[in-house]
Amino acid sequence: MEAHVCVVSTRVYAEVDCSSTFPEDLTLLWEHVEFRIFSDRMGQVLNRVFVVRVELALFLQEHQHCHPDCFKNSEFILTLAYLDDVFAALNHLNQKMQGGGTNIIEAEENLKAFQKKLPLWKQRTENNYFANFPLLDDCVSKIDVSGIGDISVPAELKQAIATH
Repeated sequence: MEAHVCVVSTRVYAEVDCSSTFPEDLTLLWEHVEFRIFSDRMGQVLNRVFVVRVELALFLQEHQHCHPDCFKNSEFILTLAYLDDVFAALNHLNQKMQGGGTNIIEAEENLKAFQKKLPLWKQRTENNYFANFPLLDDCVSKIDVSGIGDISVPAELKQAIATH
């Protein structure tokens, strides 16, 4: 079991430069995760990482890895929550479009309806209203989903949300 954990840890974290700054890591994460690898699995993985982030940080700390501090960084947690919310929304759209009995007309209507929501989401985000992103909203609303207390969404993350 220990050998398996080491192999997985090495494979997952080998290419991450511990000395790099957080925003660069975040940019690389977003560029890597973009919609090219959109799938239900990715949404599940992001959700699971978000849910077990405290335990994951402890695991990384126990194995003397340099990244457990990421899970204490409010910007990282907010970005993780945002990515989880985005993939959940896209997975929901995907399920509606590929559901049994769905024809091309219904699929196109679902896609157009989703596209019409995006400008509203952008406007709400610019006004610090994150209800369309439930996990992000929970973190910002200080419901202690994040485990880090009072936090607010940095301008860079709001800009990334508006851009994507």
